[in-house]
Amino acid sequence: MAILDLADASETTDGIRADHAHALHLTCDVTNQHAVDAAFREVAERLGPVDILVNSAGVAHVGNIEQTSEADLDRVYAVNVKGVYNCLRAGVAAMKGRGGAILNIASVASTVGIADRFAYSMSKGAVLTMTYSVARDYVHEKIRCNCVAPGRVHTPFVDGFLAKSYPGREAEMFEALAHAADRANGETGRDRRTGALPLLRLGRVHHREQLPDRRRLRVAQDVRVRCMSPA
Repeated sequence: MAILDLADASETTDGIRADHAHALHLTCDVTNQHAVDAAFREVAERLGPVDILVNSAGVAHVGNIEQTSEADLDRVYAVNVKGVYNCLRAGVAAMKGRGGAILNIASVASTVGIADRFAYSMSKGAVLTMTYSVARDYVHEKIRCNCVAPGRVHTPFVDGFLAKSYPGREAEMFEALAHAADRANGETGRDRRTGALPLLRLGRVHHREQLPDRRRLRVAQDVRVRCMSPA
């Protein structure tokens, strides 16, 4: 597996190697097309042709349209939309003639109205529709393109977001989000186009065997590229 990320990915690569698999970390800014193309070439040279691409790079922004500056919108677009585009473009080129599998990480915000998530929802809607387009355009090339649209999952990314957005109130806001999720999960008849965004505690979804079969991703190819967040 090759991981393209600006951040240190040593913990991830060490975990992969502990499972007796190959792991390669390449420093790469997914918003830069030339950097992405160069990274894909290096992966091919060092590990072989790319069979699987996971687009998981993403950044967040909180605010409605009046609270979203041009700089905010450009930042979210650059990573969540252009970054996915750059990796899709390189991945499709690498898979043409052989086939492969692409998995994009969208969000529940791509299909429902979430309060104060204007820029983020815009970007994840784009991920969803890019997925549709690539799936339709390259099915004849035996390239499968799908996406998943999760709600909130408790990860270090969430902890960092709470620390930045609510300094000194992290525990309070985490519990507020968790209680909102519990209330939302217990309601019936909710209009699915709007509503609270559920928060899934890490322990509930951490282990693969905890997920229903239909949500498990089964892959058999050897070379995988994961494009992670440049943040």
